[in-house]
Amino acid sequence: MNRYVECWQSVLQGMVDDDGQQVDRLQLPVSALGGTVAPTASDAPVAGQSSYEAPLGEMERAIANIWIQILAVNRVGRRDNFFALGGTSLQLLMVMNRIMEVLELSLSLESLYSSASLAELAEQAADAQSTGSVEYGVI
Repeated sequence: MNRYVECWQSVLQGMVDDDGQQVDRLQLPVSALGGTVAPTASDAPVAGQSSYEAPLGEMERAIANIWIQILAVNRVGRRDNFFALGGTSLQLLMVMNRIMEVLELSLSLESLYSSASLAELAEQAADAQSTGSVEYGVI
């Protein structure tokens, strides 16, 4: 087991809430906007996560940084799957919004759902950017 995970497990064992009850890891709120975030072992293999490959190119790096911020993980590889990293549908909407803000690019929610990896999503985004096409989808 990863030492990072072991360390956090020992910290969590000693945590108590305001009522003096022991805090369960699953009770910790996860927030991409500055709330308490349950630690993740992003260095450890995760189901659905292949061996780490660093993002290639500007588009992959930009989208990887968005995922890192929203998912509160340490790193995202180009073959990683958003949902396998713990992403939710609500967080995917946040990704869509950040892509619009940061990259000034509008992708449909369907294209975000259908992308199996960071590399696939970045390829779709780069294609849309180079052709000047904007995808609109119904949420």
